[in-house]
Amino acid sequence: MSFPKGFLWGGATAANQYEGGYLSGGKGPAVADTLTGGDGRKGIPRNVICELADGTRAEIG
Repeated sequence: MSFPKGFLWGGATAANQYEGGYLSGGKGPAVADTLTGGDGRKGIPRNVICELADGTRAEIG
């Protein structure tokens, strides 16, 4: 397989892949900041874990 002459490679990112600093500059946590490593398939749950205002942690599965 070959690419045509003048072919240009491109790339893309989303803000949640590189933004970081979820508690700085007025940015609050996004879904990507709180997800666990599970994939929601194959028996590996994907849960959102958040800390509530009173300091307790809640898990939403």
